[in-house]
Amino acid sequence: MHCSETMNSDVFKATLCNLGALGIITQVTIQCETAYLLEANQIPVKLNYILDNLDAIVHSAEHVRFWWFPHTDDCIAWKANRTNKKPLPQKLSYIHDTLFGFHLLQFVLYLSRFRSSTIPKINQLIFSFKFSKPIHFIDDSYKVFCFDCLFSQYVNEWAIPIEKAKYAIKDLKRWIETNEISVHCPVEIRFVDQDDIWLSPAYGRKVCYIGIIMYRPYYQPVPYRKYWAGYESIMRSYDGRPHWAKTHTMFRSELEKVYPKFQSFIELQKQLDPTGLFLNPYLRRHLFGENVDVIKAKL
Repeated sequence: MHCSETMNSDVFKATLCNLGALGIITQVTIQCETAYLLEANQIPVKLNYILDNLDAIVHSAEHVRFWWFPHTDDCIAWKANRTNKKPLPQKLSYIHDTLFGFHLLQFVLYLSRFRSSTIPKINQLIFSFKFSKPIHFIDDSYKVFCFDCLFSQYVNEWAIPIEKAKYAIKDLKRWIETNEISVHCPVEIRFVDQDDIWLSPAYGRKVCYIGIIMYRPYYQPVPYRKYWAGYESIMRSYDGRPHWAKTHTMFRSELEKVYPKFQSFIELQKQLDPTGLFLNPYLRRHLFGENVDVIKAKL
């Protein structure tokens, strides 16, 4: 079967985000974009300033994201635009970025497993040491977009309607303070335009992705379930949709309410794979509502 925007378009829209449920894609024609440079600027700002001016800031550049450092009012605002200027690559330091920004940070986070009350102070120190000064650089787009995610981590990220973003962020901050838990930084806040891909979290609406993190220094576990439960409760209250590639607890009964084309996707899946050859425990559990045991990760 061949499909595109104009040929078997329903299959095309479903397959663009199909979680492996619709079969094997044997050939793809990709329309590439000419390589380009991005000029990026990163500045320290306060959370209240971002929330008070969110709409203006979001539309002030081609690409915008924020990192908020929980237990503080500190954020970084990152913006990037296409440019024809000469490249000005970001200069990295072994001592600053690798020795301290990776190895020492991982060790300190490991120690915090035994005294979580130190985490707020660690977040403050991370911001002061690595993010308290403006950064400006120009480079190939793929180099600007990519950044080091450091070490092993638990992550959770949901997309909510963009107009609800500032309220959800305020609620998350309030929840962390009220429940007196210590959580790692950062909370990443980014923005995506709407699309028409059936199971895309941005289907039919412009969205704000809000992502949380708990690091696993030296692959060691850290408490995260209470944080996840509180965060997901807030995301649900704002009509959120979970990132498919990250851990979440939304199942069929909820998914079919937040995805207008969910039932159409299920019907198409049954047409293309009537025997369920490509189904796995994740798909059976989340998309079909089957009672499948959850296998806990070993890492």
